[in-house]
Amino acid sequence: MLDKYQEFWDVMDDIDVNTCVLEPQHPSRADTSRRIVAAKHVSVQISVDPRSPKGIPECQFLGADSSISVLRQSLNSKLHKWNHTLALRQNLEVVLDIKFPSPSLTKKDELNLECAICYTYRLGDDIPDKICDGKNCQRPFHSSCLVSWLNAVPTNKGAYSTVTGKCPY
Repeated sequence: MLDKYQEFWDVMDDIDVNTCVLEPQHPSRADTSRRIVAAKHVSVQISVDPRSPKGIPECQFLGADSSISVLRQSLNSKLHKWNHTLALRQNLEVVLDIKFPSPSLTKKDELNLECAICYTYRLGDDIPDKICDGKNCQRPFHSSCLVSWLNAVPTNKGAYSTVTGKCPY
């Protein structure tokens, strides 16, 4: 019975060993998704079907629009290159036209993953999930930190649970 999931576990192990996994912090055999670093301030959340682990995963890109639009475009234009005989990670590198940073060669501080307001990566169970679209910033923020900061600045405007303001950087 468990043998039918071995290919899935092998695919996930390959991702865990060869990429910088942000979430889950401590992956288990039951976890079917991973948030992995694609580049500085850019990550991709993949959800893998255990019944078809080498198939095309569901992908959600996280980062500044200017950075993730390139990845979305590459995925859409190169999806036809998906090869079911390759590892899922290798296919993602081909269709996204990137090389995932290696955890053995990449230091966490090089990725600059901490929130630019509270200067921590993990705030309770939350990790930074918003990226500034400003060309000079593109820093990550926890949603809660960003909302608190935006609400604290008197010149920012708020209406209907939406707050707008200038980038803190």
